[in-house]
Amino acid sequence: MNELQRLLKLLKYKLIWERFCHGVIYMSMLAFGGGIALAVLDKWWGFIEFDRLCIAMIGSMLFGGILLVFYPRRVDDLAVAQAGDSLGYQERFVTAMELLNKGENHSAMEQMAVEDGLMQARNNNLAKAYRICIPKRFLKISAVLGLAFFIVGFIPSPNQKEVAHYANAYLKKVEQVESFNSEVSRLSKAERKEWNQVKKKLQKDMKKAKNKEAVDKAVMSAQQSMKKIEKNSINKDLNRAGEVFAGDKMTKDLAMSMQKGNSQQISQAMEQLMEEFPNMTSEEKQQLAEIFKNAAAAVSTQELANSFLSLASQLSTEDMQAIAQGMNAMKEQLSQLAQQGEDMRQAMEALNQAMAQEKTAQNQGEAGSAGENSVQNQEPSQGEGNQGSSGQEGAGAGQGEGNKGGSKGAGKEAGKGQGRGTGHAESEKIYTRKEQGKAGYETQLHGVQNENGQSTYSIQQTEGMKGESVPYKQVLESYKQEALRDLANEDIPYGMRKMVSEYFSSLEK
Repeated sequence: MNELQRLLKLLKYKLIWERFCHGVIYMSMLAFGGGIALAVLDKWWGFIEFDRLCIAMIGSMLFGGILLVFYPRRVDDLAVAQAGDSLGYQERFVTAMELLNKGENHSAMEQMAVEDGLMQARNNNLAKAYRICIPKRFLKISAVLGLAFFIVGFIPSPNQKEVAHYANAYLKKVEQVESFNSEVSRLSKAERKEWNQVKKKLQKDMKKAKNKEAVDKAVMSAQQSMKKIEKNSINKDLNRAGEVFAGDKMTKDLAMSMQKGNSQQISQAMEQLMEEFPNMTSEEKQQLAEIFKNAAAAVSTQELANSFLSLASQLSTEDMQAIAQGMNAMKEQLSQLAQQGEDMRQAMEALNQAMAQEKTAQNQGEAGSAGENSVQNQEPSQGEGNQGSSGQEGAGAGQGEGNKGGSKGAGKEAGKGQGRGTGHAESEKIYTRKEQGKAGYETQLHGVQNENGQSTYSIQQTEGMKGESVPYKQVLESYKQEALRDLANEDIPYGMRKMVSEYFSSLEK
């Protein structure tokens, strides 16, 4: 039995290959048919990249070939013997296989049949004589479907020109920053390599984009890469010391400038600290000295740690001249550390701002087009504000005016109505985030029915606990610093930093 199996092994491999080819052909028809449908839909929705679709189809074809090798029937010894007999051997191999399966006790006639089968297998190259049978009709169908698939895949989408124009606007901004920004020209070889990596990836993603959403996704991915590079370019000891300084309100400004790696802001924060130091109480001076001691323990560079400890020791004395010299030396040292990679950070910041400006311009252009279509349905309304409220643009025309150091604003809303807004006075106090302990409530304001329908505004207040009443600016600054710290998270879009900063700046006015 083992001898006959060995002689028929090459034929068995050829039968397996034949089954595999059949499976690939059958599955290719299904794959190309489904691929054509997906490629057509992708022209409008852009949900899959063509190269990935091709890879998926190749995988499905291979899977179909492997599946047919084992299902519905494996290529066993009997199938191989039958394939050998089909070459004109009149069931010699099947007979020999069946007799060998019975055992070793054979009659003289049976032994002759077994020997005849073995002799034919030895003397003839069955694997060479057997010709693989390909289903030509199905192969032609598969070839036609494959050709149609690639034709559909390379046909440009209906909105390709619009998307290309949208993407090129961002790429032009990148070229402008690269040409006119001095920080880019000062990048080191390693920094230039990182810059080019971000640029090439953005260009590649833009080229693949099939709709505006894909372009926006590519921009956001590039901004996150820029944010990561910018963050990694900051000296690690500056970051560690900044985390220590962030724990006290006296050194919060210094902490933020260190964690951003901005040498100019570090100098300004140190100068402000020097100005405030003579007016500090003894307890505050000792607390400041302790902060610098903790910073010395946090950093890994011995030279910087010694500088922190030296300044902490000087702050514990009454020698103002020595303290001033120590703070000036610290300012210079921190500024020098911040200058490491500062060109890279400024170049990335300039690139991000350029892309954010382009995004704003694109959005304003789309909003302007939508506004032209709805301007005929706008109705005027008026509202009176209290303590500096400002209007916002909506769907109709309106005005609002504040009476306590506020700013005038123009607003738009659909429908008629009156409303009253509230702002804040400089001496006003507000509650901290715990809020007053009142039960939550929800109210709704319904507008007047018009051609555009009825607009509904919902106001919701949740239950809370009463916190302490503190000056408005103190709470605002606390929220601002917390928000800017949270923006260091790499998952948050890079362009949000400027937006949040401008938002809190507007609240301070």
